[in-house]
Amino acid sequence: MKVIGLLVIIVLLFTLNSVPAQANSTYEFSGQLTLLPNYFGYIQLHSLHGQEIMMQLMSSVPVNVYLMTQAQFNAFNTTGTSGSLRSASGTSISEIAIAPESGTYYIVIDNSISFSEAQVSYDYSLIPVDIFTLHSSSPASVGIVDYGIENISGTLIPYQVSATGITGYAKIYSISAYNSTPPVNISKYGASLQLNVMLQVNSTRGQFVYWLQNFANFQTNNSTVSFGDNVWNASAINSTLDSQHIKGKGGIISDVAQSTTAYAYETPFSKYPLPFEFILSTSETSSLNIVTIHFSYQINGYPKQIFDNVMIDVPGLDGAAIVVSGYGYTPLNNYYDAELVFAGQGNGEITTFNNMNTTLNMFYTLPNGSTIEPYTVYTFGSDTGESAYNLRTTNSNGTPVVILGKTNFTQYYVTRDLPLPVIATNQTQANQQSFVLLNYLLGFFIFLIVIVMIIVKKRRSAPRDPSSTDENTIIQYYKI
Repeated sequence: MKVIGLLVIIVLLFTLNSVPAQANSTYEFSGQLTLLPNYFGYIQLHSLHGQEIMMQLMSSVPVNVYLMTQAQFNAFNTTGTSGSLRSASGTSISEIAIAPESGTYYIVIDNSISFSEAQVSYDYSLIPVDIFTLHSSSPASVGIVDYGIENISGTLIPYQVSATGITGYAKIYSISAYNSTPPVNISKYGASLQLNVMLQVNSTRGQFVYWLQNFANFQTNNSTVSFGDNVWNASAINSTLDSQHIKGKGGIISDVAQSTTAYAYETPFSKYPLPFEFILSTSETSSLNIVTIHFSYQINGYPKQIFDNVMIDVPGLDGAAIVVSGYGYTPLNNYYDAELVFAGQGNGEITTFNNMNTTLNMFYTLPNGSTIEPYTVYTFGSDTGESAYNLRTTNSNGTPVVILGKTNFTQYYVTRDLPLPVIATNQTQANQQSFVLLNYLLGFFIFLIVIVMIIVKKRRSAPRDPSSTDENTIIQYYKI
């Protein structure tokens, strides 16, 4: 029987509330090990049916490498011999295998060829990515999510979308949430709808990735909402942001729990009616070593409001795109997905919804200006740190609807013959009228009307001047 020289168990660690990186990264998980002669090490991983398991290995001396199922590994561990799905020998090995079913698999590295110590470096990846690694049960963020993966009769097909913009549509008929023990600075009645996506930036100095959050924050007890954005640097572990390289209406905040920083901005709270129909949009433009991220919202009856333009300084800029991809993980092991999801209000909150009925949709703006919907969507998100209980996404005549219920973790197709949602704009409204200032403007107009009425009343009660008429005076005041 062979000796287990080293036990290597790889766990996919997802860092919540910070994200993305290279969409074209081939090997996502890597490591090194040292094996004495006649010792072996192994890497345990979970693969879904139809996933490609890609492995690459470099060794100082020739070694045997096997890809085994759970049963094959048990036999090998007991007797030293077994069958395998794939095997190879040498100092430089690259292999690809298709998982015949969902389950646990083992990459076994066996140093039984040489009588010398083996210094081994390995990389492996699963294509497409496993979207159920982090969430397969509640709590989770719930809505519609494009992971860049289509499941066709059990076969997983990855795809990639590169876009200049992403838009999330919502029509809320009812919403209510409650958490008796929320995090600091979070309302017991708070909730959020988040539009989250990854921005990939290429430059002569390398590739950078930023996680973009465009969100609506709700105080469900008093029907108020604010809009805001976050930008996280996900280019590498412990990446940060500083005010010299990123500028907008907001500023830099510190995330002590994750030892990182982020950019953040949020508008004041304002009242919202029900049903509440609105659009969140995030887009990018690039020029002169500056990537500008445009965060906006549009509420039914009002023009689109760009509430924050965030500029990132990127020396040697060579292009940028919003990326959705099922081919690989980011350097922080997050997904290249696009999320339009309900969750807790912030600071990693898990809330419980006790009322919900919302129609959702999501679409991309491509570099040629055309607009498309996702090929397919799933009902749960994975990258954001906030989550929820008692929500599920259902399909109503091809349109995703979020309602109360046990969270489902499934795939839906978006009916492509449905028209893309369009927010109506009341052209009689002032061109730059802002929803955030609506209450103040209404109050101001009411104040003016009251003043006019008082003046008119006083004028009517004043002694008549034979040289003028009441009608002309009243007309003049009303023109004001």
